Amino acid sequence: MFENSLFFNIKENEDLNPEYYMNLAPSDKERVYEKIFRDKAVAFLTSGNIKLFRSQEEGNMFIRLTNVSLTPKNEIGRMIYSFSA
Repeated sequence: MFENSLFFNIKENEDLNPEYYMNLAPSDKERVYEKIFRDKAVAFLTSGNIKLFRSQEEGNMFIRLTNVSLTPKNEIGRMIYSFSA
């Protein structure tokens, strides 16, 4: 399902054994995919690089996020995080 995605490629992920991943049940594959995607999103948000923020009222702005904090929500199995910067 996600094996040939542009964003995520099993063969290029050094943290995951491709044979192990291919033998997982579909629901487990989705959990692994969500974790890897979440880790990439957190890395993007906490990198300290300049990002483009688009707002209808103010247009495009370049911003840098500082003091980024992500807190997992326990009641949802720690799969969703609240974000503050």
